[in-house]
Amino acid sequence: MDMEKEIITVDHISRFNYTNYIDKYVIVEGDVLLQSMGIAIIPINFIKVYGDFICYENELIDLEGCPEYVGGNFDCSDNNLESLWYAPKVVEGICYDCSCNKLASLEGSPETFNGSFFCNGNEFTSLKGAPKKVGGSFYCCNNNLTSLEGSPDYVGSEFDCTRNPLTSLEGAPEFVGGRLFCDSIHIQKCELNLVNERYRKLNVLHKSYKG
Repeated sequence: MDMEKEIITVDHISRFNYTNYIDKYVIVEGDVLLQSMGIAIIPINFIKVYGDFICYENELIDLEGCPEYVGGNFDCSDNNLESLWYAPKVVEGICYDCSCNKLASLEGSPETFNGSFFCNGNEFTSLKGAPKKVGGSFYCCNNNLTSLEGSPDYVGSEFDCTRNPLTSLEGAPEFVGGRLFCDSIHIQKCELNLVNERYRKLNVLHKSYKG
């Protein structure tokens, strides 16, 4: 960012007022709601957004202009994104949604995320770049995964990898607080049951340790 540029602070930005801030550098105290507008670029240079940052159902091919920090939810689903470069490094809400794009990789995701992470309906063949820790559920269904290498180490709730051509569960998370869902014809039911039984036992130990 050019430090000579003036940074302004605004209450919120939406389709009704965004033209007032095109090409400006802004901090937003509330929400940014730019969904379903048909835009191909983010026309504002966001520094920080303390509320939600919502830009789903557009024609975005990249996330240049996104803030590094989002205090609420982040939703860039249903665009034409091929990567998560320029995506926020910190998102503190309960939902991070980059589903239904053309992502070939999850590089650029936050290192950790406390909510649920949705990356279903993309084109990646590996989970490399995914957050290392996800506090909620992790949805990577309907991609081109053949293994789970690169999965988060920790998933606090469900892990859904259905509708992928998986040939192995190698690389599955070390800990899943709920169940791992997989429907690949190449994965034996007994293998899936063993994995979920291991998670069940880990959960019992985790709860007894916390108690």
